[in-house]
Amino acid sequence: MYPYCRPSREQVDQWASELLTEGKIASVHLDDVYYVATEHLPIYASLSESKKPNADETRALEYLRDPRTAAELEKLMGLDREGTGILLRSLESSNIVGRVDQTRGRFVYQARAIMTIPRQKAIDKALQRHLGYWAPVNADEAAFALHLPEAEVRTALSQMTEEGLLEEGRFIVGEHEQYMLKRDHLRLKHGKEVYDHLTVDAYQRSKLERKFGSIEECLRNYGEMGMLFDVARRVEDFRLEDWKEMRESGKVLSGRFMRGKVRYVMACDAPMYVKAYRNLSPNAQDRLVLQNLNDLEGASMRQLTADMGEVKEVVKDSLDRLDRNMYLVRKYDEGEDWSRENYYETYEAPEFNGDPKEEIVRRFIKAYGPVPLFAIRMYTDFSAYEIEDILSRLEVERITVGETASDMFIMSDELPALSIQAPREEEWAVVSLYDPSAQSQWAETNARFGDSWVFPILRQGRVVGGVEKWDMGGCMELRAIDLDQEEDLPRVLEALKPLLDFQSAQGYDLVRVKEVLGVAADEVTGEAAEALKVAGYLRLEGMWAKGATVKEQYSAEQLLRYAMHRQGLLPREAYPNILDGVKHCGGFRGDPAAFQRCRVKVPLKRMVEQGFLYLVIGLPEHMMYTNMKWASLYRSAKGRKLSADAQAMVRMLEHEGPMSRRAFFDLSTLGPARTQDALRELSKATVIGYGRSNRITLIPLSGEGVREARLQVIKLLFRNFGVFTAENLSRYIRFEISMRELRSLLAELTDEGFLAKGFLEKGDDAVHWVLRKDVGNIGRQVKDRDLVIYQFDNMAHYLYDLIREKCGSMGSLVMRGPTVIGCFRSRHSGKDLSIIDMQGEREAKKVLKDFISTMGWTIREKRTKAIPDWEIQEFLGKVMGQEE
Repeated sequence: MYPYCRPSREQVDQWASELLTEGKIASVHLDDVYYVATEHLPIYASLSESKKPNADETRALEYLRDPRTAAELEKLMGLDREGTGILLRSLESSNIVGRVDQTRGRFVYQARAIMTIPRQKAIDKALQRHLGYWAPVNADEAAFALHLPEAEVRTALSQMTEEGLLEEGRFIVGEHEQYMLKRDHLRLKHGKEVYDHLTVDAYQRSKLERKFGSIEECLRNYGEMGMLFDVARRVEDFRLEDWKEMRESGKVLSGRFMRGKVRYVMACDAPMYVKAYRNLSPNAQDRLVLQNLNDLEGASMRQLTADMGEVKEVVKDSLDRLDRNMYLVRKYDEGEDWSRENYYETYEAPEFNGDPKEEIVRRFIKAYGPVPLFAIRMYTDFSAYEIEDILSRLEVERITVGETASDMFIMSDELPALSIQAPREEEWAVVSLYDPSAQSQWAETNARFGDSWVFPILRQGRVVGGVEKWDMGGCMELRAIDLDQEEDLPRVLEALKPLLDFQSAQGYDLVRVKEVLGVAADEVTGEAAEALKVAGYLRLEGMWAKGATVKEQYSAEQLLRYAMHRQGLLPREAYPNILDGVKHCGGFRGDPAAFQRCRVKVPLKRMVEQGFLYLVIGLPEHMMYTNMKWASLYRSAKGRKLSADAQAMVRMLEHEGPMSRRAFFDLSTLGPARTQDALRELSKATVIGYGRSNRITLIPLSGEGVREARLQVIKLLFRNFGVFTAENLSRYIRFEISMRELRSLLAELTDEGFLAKGFLEKGDDAVHWVLRKDVGNIGRQVKDRDLVIYQFDNMAHYLYDLIREKCGSMGSLVMRGPTVIGCFRSRHSGKDLSIIDMQGEREAKKVLKDFISTMGWTIREKRTKAIPDWEIQEFLGKVMGQEE
């Protein structure tokens, strides 16, 4: 260092000693001890081979946990001076001990742990640093300077030349090819400051991939964002609750703010986009639509069309004009889901003070720069003349980039940072199509994947593959993972984690993979299969899955047997009597359901007359016999808002108590028609039931909120059936609860440990939820029995799809355990059962005969729908006055 310093040797020594003490420089051993900036220590320490310390060295390391001189170590170790010197040199050569101070001409040593990097990467970085100061040099000179094998240096130099980091040639007189940094060569070639594309790309990525402290900071930096994931992956400690609050409060808006594209913007920035891009005023039809939207306080196109009574196409065209000119924004409704129906509300933009186009251009350059002129035009859709005029007013610099000396623009205050930009570590990311990092790669992504809904895989900002992702069936489906090189799969699976974590926070914590590198999931083998296993994926039938709390899969027959066992149908009657059955099941729809499950068989109507049960419309919305406790819970779970007429009838029942239907109509002041409507409304809301003597009885609320009551109902259904998919559960309760809320309730029950979930059925992609306490017992064999599942049975409602498949419409099943051995359609009147259609062999007919006998019914012959001739003649005779 002395030849390069003007101050005296003593002054340089003093400075070096101070830097060493402060930890700003560090010692490293190559062929001898050298000093490097502390931040570069991992690079040079990784060039030497590591070795395991022997017994004496291990003991010395214990002493060197604290800084010590050689003399102090000599005394502690009990060695002579020469032995201590040999020991220290050995530890220094392994770079596990370094010099940390200098006292009275003696060095102080201390043990250290250095986070090393792969050797090849260390060689690349060391060569780049060396060429940055000493180029041009040939391979022999670089190998000698860094004390590295010449073959390794030649390989590294060739590789970096291919990657565009270095330039190869004979720049000065010499016998061998020489190397220098691409950036330095461009400067020499053009005679001015020229930036290579790799440096510019690295600087752009450092800006596009930076982290922000808040959602607002991120949105203000980019101006607009296309998807929530684009925001979430850039914000430190992103919380969905914060986003929800900002959307509900109107602080963040969603609309066609950027050249007709739907984007999120800060409400304070929205007027800027309105002033820059709005180019149409509403016509008479548009103003009518706006007025109706205001009256409805927001609506979907479907709701608006119904309210206005207009032709759908007329409303659609008007909404499109208003939407593209930012008179509308999208209303936040319990989440951000692009597959859901749009709900619009009107937007009145405040006046924007200033030039909006100038601010949009400034933000684009600030967020994405350096950028060429055509990129600014593509982003903003402003003319070249407008942009040139704006650039002349902004504090920007025009820089020269690459071999072709292309012009790019960057904010003036960013030039120092660009000048010192070093090549970045290898970066992998899986991003959305609307992500800022993917915008420059849009053409390539579209050329490779067309219109497929893919998330591009970026390596160093370049597209190297794509992931086709869909949210469906309660999980995230990776329909295909496409990659240029198979060996990169582990890196891609690692890069997928931010997306998986984001989806998990939204309730999609299960992942299924259907295809990997063009191979169906079942056929994935070798290194690809191993990479998936290491990443936590489990091979199931037809997929690779991650996040399931139930790892096993079962046949459809096993799952049905389990559901029938939970229902009390297998192996024999589960409950001693009707009241116990109602207590556990929540109610029965009729005697057939009760008699199949209870040993003591008493008609349900008799139980009502005795005051034990009530007849109500429960949940699902069927007539059922139940007790007051369950009826109250159903009322609370429905949580329906009653009309004024219905509320008046409730007050009447509160005052008068249970009454007959005749008394109900006599006491009502609403008139027959309105009273009938109110009665129907109260029945469907489970506000009333029918007790003794068919008296209308008011059902009290359970005392629980709607959500808590719904949680209790879902728990009841799982105790009754054991297993559901979200879609089947929604259908079973007749869509009483929206799918979004239902998934939220299922997630809550899963988090509290009541439920578990997984891809339970073999050959089925659907997510199933199951009672956690039953996991491990689902496939347990139980003794089968022959039985009839009558059409008015909750089990028949559960097996709706199977019954439709077997009967062609609603009917009853004859079963042996989970196996269907027959089915029939019938009509029931009193104790008479008319069989309309029967399918099944002799054994099925025997089971049906036993069932009818148990019920005390009588089979009647099927009656033809055709009217007999004699009846037609008699009718005509009466009409024509000709009695025959």
